[in-house]
Amino acid sequence: MTSDALHPVHAAAPAQAALETFLKWLHHAGKFDLVLAVHRKTESKAAVLRGAPSLPPALANLSWRWTLPQDLKPGWSALETRNLPSAFAAGLSFRPAQAWCFSPATGGDIPPVALLCLSAETSTGVTTSTPPDTLDEPSFCQLFVHLALAYQAEKEQALCQQQFIDAFNGLALAIVLVNRTPPTAQVNRQAAALLGTRSGNVHAHQLSQAMARLRAQCLNSAELEAPYQQLHSNPDAEIHCFWKLASHNQVLRVVTRRLPIAHQHTRIWIFEDATAQVRLEETLRREASLDPLTQLLNRRSWFRQVRAIYDAPSPEHQAPAVLLLDLDHFKSINDRYGHGAGDDVLRTVAHRIAGPLRGGDLLGRYGGEEFIVFLPPMTAEQAVQVAERLRTAVADSPVRSGQLRIGCTVSIGMALRIGQESLRSLIRRADSNLYHAKHAGRNQVSHNAH
Repeated sequence: MTSDALHPVHAAAPAQAALETFLKWLHHAGKFDLVLAVHRKTESKAAVLRGAPSLPPALANLSWRWTLPQDLKPGWSALETRNLPSAFAAGLSFRPAQAWCFSPATGGDIPPVALLCLSAETSTGVTTSTPPDTLDEPSFCQLFVHLALAYQAEKEQALCQQQFIDAFNGLALAIVLVNRTPPTAQVNRQAAALLGTRSGNVHAHQLSQAMARLRAQCLNSAELEAPYQQLHSNPDAEIHCFWKLASHNQVLRVVTRRLPIAHQHTRIWIFEDATAQVRLEETLRREASLDPLTQLLNRRSWFRQVRAIYDAPSPEHQAPAVLLLDLDHFKSINDRYGHGAGDDVLRTVAHRIAGPLRGGDLLGRYGGEEFIVFLPPMTAEQAVQVAERLRTAVADSPVRSGQLRIGCTVSIGMALRIGQESLRSLIRRADSNLYHAKHAGRNQVSHNAH
């Protein structure tokens, strides 16, 4: 892919210019009023390639065909002007009186190109145009065929090129193609709007600056530096990143890879709006980690987060602690007021427990009417004080559920880690202390049961 691979050629292409020169010569030598090179799509259908003089825009842009005699032989043949399509004849500046068709023959095959020469009607009814004999010579036949077919191929290539440009710009994705040599880039309209550049051909340095500016606006700009540094040492690297744009509250999935184009180094950059997908994934992860009723960490997430920090070193005379909390007489609340009221109690108690906790404390729903708290390293006395604050926060006022006022309390078992005790062992001791608090009268904290 070259630097101008996505740009249509506006100046006359080589084959077009050569064909036009040939047609002008024939126009002058044969004294014709109009000479057309035509492409024979089938044995009886043809369409215009170029003309001398040039066709008026109304005809040049008109999609039309006419029927040629099926028994057309190589060389010059006279045609009846009534065979010309009416839309074409009506657009001419003269009234055709005579028509000649030249069908070249090379090596026994009739090529899919021909010449159509028209002469205007005169006041005397006599036309002075005649086909030049020179064109019957094999070298001239071959020249015309070569020029016409080259132009047809050039035209088809330009059409394919324009179709690719239209498709490139019509994509919903923002796409950039970067060439190392020469250092140019092709930017489609979506990428131009995103990067603040023009679309089409852009110098690679300007594109690099535009991409750097956009990356600097990302909330995660610092973490994006390292992935792209590897492009300096590994030009074939394929990189997938998310760019979190602060200004648009948008997340882009940015993929870049080298394209497998022989003898060239072309890299594609694809910018895709992944905001909805990322937000959905975040929501799903959050919902998967939270208890749907209380919005606290569920049991699995609580264990995963606690394990990540459980073995961290503790200051001297301090250790992590676990609190197990159980709602007193919760079954009676459900039986007396209904499960809807029971759910209100669980939600309210969860909120009250969360209130006094610090940022490093981890609160989760352990199951049913049980809650669990992990406290980072502290003394046993401090852990008991935290437990008492939680107990008091629950018991101080009744829970509202509609018109109901429901009094509730919690029993709490606390355990402080001993040595290198495992998390499971620590929770078992907290559970044993909770059992002791329940049997000792409920609505209390127990931490030294044997």
